[in-house]
Amino acid sequence: MQSFTVYPNPVCINRTTAVTYTGTGFPNALILGFNGGTVVSGSGQGPYEVMWTTGGTKTVTLDVNDNGCIAPQISQQVTINNNPVADAGPDITVCSGGTVQIEPPQQRVIPTNGFQPIIFPTILFRTRFSRQ
Repeated sequence: MQSFTVYPNPVCINRTTAVTYTGTGFPNALILGFNGGTVVSGSGQGPYEVMWTTGGTKTVTLDVNDNGCIAPQISQQVTINNNPVADAGPDITVCSGGTVQIEPPQQRVIPTNGFQPIIFPTILFRTRFSRQ
């Protein structure tokens, strides 16, 4: 039985995920296809650390040749999410020793990619300037 795992899945752009052969036996040839992913580390039967630089659904494939006996190709999809964008609002100029308060946005943010809703605290910053 030929199989492999992809973990974690989903993963963000430029973060690695592990692709691990979990099949039975020790075939003499494994060919893994990473659909545009870059192998960061790993060889042979792995595991492999793979990274993608573009978002979307990618298909990882496995072809096995065990001494001339070629198994049917199997595949798994991995979701590559775009990195989240942080926006604290418009830029504010604050003099040394001044304070600025960042308020949460008025709308509730509900992610559509399986992550948990974001909780926005109110943050108070105080600037400090010293001369050396």
